[in-house]
Amino acid sequence: MKSGKKGWAVRTLCSILEIVGVGKTDILNAIKLGLSDFEDSLAAQCAKQVKAEYIVTRDISDFANSPVPAKEPADFLKQLK
Repeated sequence: MKSGKKGWAVRTLCSILEIVGVGKTDILNAIKLGLSDFEDSLAAQCAKQVKAEYIVTRDISDFANSPVPAKEPADFLKQLK
């Protein structure tokens, strides 16, 4: 990736967001959450692990039973201003 606009965007996101590794325990705990989609369960588990305030997603309905509430990107960005 070049250091243009995309590089700037990635660096900016990395400066304000937490990047989380995934291990065996996270996978097993994600299964216990019981969300309909495994990837969403894993995202919710990782968000819970780091005590995230929100999960930013365009599909907030997929996270209705998540231990961490979901916000749409536009709503999240409004908070940053």
